[in-house]
Amino acid sequence: MKRDWLAPDGPIARKLTGFELRQQQIEMADAVANAFETGRHVAIEAGTGVGKTFAYLLPAIDVVVSKQQRVVISTHTIALQEQLIDKDIPLLREALGVEFSAELVKGRQNYLSLRRLKNASQRQKSIFPYRESLQALQGIENWAYETDDGSLSDLPVAPPIDVWEKVRSEHNNCLGRRCPTYDMCFYQQARRRAERAQILVVNHALLMADLALRAEGVSVLPDYDRLVIDEAHTLADVATEHFGVRVLNSQAQSLLGALFNSRSGKGLLATLGDDSQRKAVVDAAGEAADYFDALRMWQLDNGRSNGRLTRDCPIENRLSPALRHVATTLTPLKQSLPRLEDQYELGAQIDRAGALAAAVDTLMSRSLEDHVYWIDVEGSRRVALAAAPLDVGPLLKQRLFAATRGVVLTSATLVASNQNDFS
Repeated sequence: MKRDWLAPDGPIARKLTGFELRQQQIEMADAVANAFETGRHVAIEAGTGVGKTFAYLLPAIDVVVSKQQRVVISTHTIALQEQLIDKDIPLLREALGVEFSAELVKGRQNYLSLRRLKNASQRQKSIFPYRESLQALQGIENWAYETDDGSLSDLPVAPPIDVWEKVRSEHNNCLGRRCPTYDMCFYQQARRRAERAQILVVNHALLMADLALRAEGVSVLPDYDRLVIDEAHTLADVATEHFGVRVLNSQAQSLLGALFNSRSGKGLLATLGDDSQRKAVVDAAGEAADYFDALRMWQLDNGRSNGRLTRDCPIENRLSPALRHVATTLTPLKQSLPRLEDQYELGAQIDRAGALAAAVDTLMSRSLEDHVYWIDVEGSRRVALAAAPLDVGPLLKQRLFAATRGVVLTSATLVASNQNDFS
């Protein structure tokens, strides 16, 4: 890193009125630059007043400009991501007079699918049971003509989740280059921008998703050379949640309701399916309601106050077979549909049913070693069955620190709540 960048008469001082030389900031910038140069990892606790974002951005800018490397910066909060992209990075680009590209990378489900929006609009009367849902869909249609970004955060009013689920981009419901809207696709445009960018700003959840996929030979993020993890004290909690398994009653309700809702007569199968296929979904919805209600009652009557499961739960798992029956019943229907869009739409729901059945099986059998299991109950509406690794340290060591050179961890405090050892 060029030391004169932070000098009292340097480019940043000339750009920022009242800029003061801070020795801690210089020392941190030197430590980050050394980590980038040597490929070693470094953890830096930087309290208020140190100026940590400039202290890691300057070495990052230096390596992307001088060595053509790509740097990923991961944070926990949206506020910090927006500060980096909208304020700090543009300010430093202008002050230093250097050219480089930076991009905020969001998860796929944050983006609108134009093809799915068109499909939902064509079928709106058969899939949306409420007037509010139809109004929200109309709002998304109007916004789709105006937005350049196409992401959920750009919407003036957040739509109901059941509406967004039917129009968002999804990996298992994507036609790729066969899609008639591929060239206009907001997600594909965002991917192309990320491929060209030299600095990528992401959140910890997306970073963890990328690590998990890289173990399977694919990725969410483009390959990168160096990594900065800000707000690093939250990383262990995010990793624990991401590498765990969780099933909620709302997941089953959303999945089965999207296929067919017996009370409203709405859903994908309202026009695509027959009575036997709709019956399989209705039966599974009944099993889901009974299963999660039984879980809730068992936890309230017999469970620990913290919800932890230390022995097998005696509730019979009739949900997984019901979900698999839905998948088996709907597969021939999917194969017989003439429209490719409908095949993918139904296929995505079939995949979800199978994945949900497998997750319930895993949790009920407690087959994951070195995991803690628990039931989470909030009133009568929310029930979750979950498992998480007892220690994510070995996972992060293998998938993150052993696979990436020059990782910088920084935060105002580096004491993680669960005291994981990543060394």
